[in-house]
Amino acid sequence: MAAKGFLVVHGGGTTGRDATGTFLQRVGSPSAPMVVLGQVSEDPVAKGQRSADWLRENGATGDIYVARVTEADRSSLPELLQKLDAARGYWIPG
Repeated sequence: MAAKGFLVVHGGGTTGRDATGTFLQRVGSPSAPMVVLGQVSEDPVAKGQRSADWLRENGATGDIYVARVTEADRSSLPELLQKLDAARGYWIPG
């Protein structure tokens, strides 16, 4: 059975509070666990941390896990998989 959910896509500039608010609404609660996957950027950990801070500034209150898995270091992969399984939302910054 396929999982049901929502996809909130935003692009073309600065992320507005409306897009962030929609994301938080769709995950079900600002306190829901979330994962930030910054791997598409040059510095995934720094980009991921900025995104986690942005989510908190805009109302997120739950556990926000910033993925630290890189091509060179996959030692945190088991932890990431556990967090992905528990998360209600996944934020992927551009």
